[in-house]
Amino acid sequence: VTSTLDPLVFVQEPRGTTNPVGSTLFLSGQATGTPPLAYQWRRNGVDIEGARATNLVVGLTNVLNGGTYTLVVRDSEKALESSAAQVVVVALPDQPVESLPVGLSSRWSFDVDFSGSAPAYDGVSIRGASVTNVARVGGGSLNVVQASQQYVDVTAQVIPDGTLTYSVAGWFRVGGGSGRRFLWETSPSNWAISAEISAAGQLQIFVRQSILNSLSLNTGLTPAIGAWHHVAAVFDAVVGEVRIFVDGVATATPLIIPAGSGTAPTTGFHIGTYRAGDGRFFEGQLDEVGVWTRHLTAPEVQYLAAGNAIAAPVDGAIEITGVEMTPQGFRLMWQGGKAPYRVQWRSALGQGDWMDSGAATTALEWTDSTGGQDARFFQVLGTP
Repeated sequence: VTSTLDPLVFVQEPRGTTNPVGSTLFLSGQATGTPPLAYQWRRNGVDIEGARATNLVVGLTNVLNGGTYTLVVRDSEKALESSAAQVVVVALPDQPVESLPVGLSSRWSFDVDFSGSAPAYDGVSIRGASVTNVARVGGGSLNVVQASQQYVDVTAQVIPDGTLTYSVAGWFRVGGGSGRRFLWETSPSNWAISAEISAAGQLQIFVRQSILNSLSLNTGLTPAIGAWHHVAAVFDAVVGEVRIFVDGVATATPLIIPAGSGTAPTTGFHIGTYRAGDGRFFEGQLDEVGVWTRHLTAPEVQYLAAGNAIAAPVDGAIEITGVEMTPQGFRLMWQGGKAPYRVQWRSALGQGDWMDSGAATTALEWTDSTGGQDARFFQVLGTP
């Protein structure tokens, strides 16, 4: 009997990646054929329960989450399995000074200016926000005046939409002001990351997930004017909680959130105000702010709360910060090193000559728009 159905063809196959423990794995695939099409993700040849969409999001709780991931597509007569995506999950270094750069989206030290630890995350001073030598860590901090509506605007997305794991940490010193005063918040319309001094003068943490809820926890801290405090929020939708630390000590109870729901969509990050940037301005200083795409451990938070700086990736050491499929093609992102960069590829793991993927670039990302379906391995080289 001759089938009247179109052949099944993968137009986008899942790509392998290396991620640290505590981060979120994003895989995607897409096939064409005669609808309706059904999908099923597999890990090491075994179906993953409930994973029946073209996208797969997994919280990587330990190194055992690694393995071979494939996507199976079916029509009413047949099935087709994608090429294998090798996922490697690596353990964190034991010492915080070595582990903190891992999974770091960006760090803003405010020692000299508003730059992030990677150029894509450089902040822009709004209405005269300045750097002062009144600092808790290093040589400077961000100074913002509520009456002047000052803040720092970071236009780059600091965490992926739908992520199951992230952390944010930083120092703050209330200098006065009134009403709701936000330390930081993702922009422009959702508060996936958010911290404020409430109108009653207490430190509160907010989150918004992809189900568009709004949850918060009052830490109970009423910071005195002129006193430095450290706060960290560790978002973990795998277990369904946000662990909050004030001055290195976890709050008595975490903020309970629905497990399995990632963060709401965002595109940027505000330091010194809330998402819209048209009110709720902070008054005082903010210092050594960092965002990670994984959850921090308690020893890491305690290390930061002891007054240690976030160790940004060193010049010359390139760290891959993201791998994803976009409508334009396979996208590779990194930080560290020295521009210009060269992206190279080869078709076999551990053997074969590396080939340049195009001209050198000064950007911290690269997209392969060739649409090739063959397996490829990539490396990024900086300038010595």
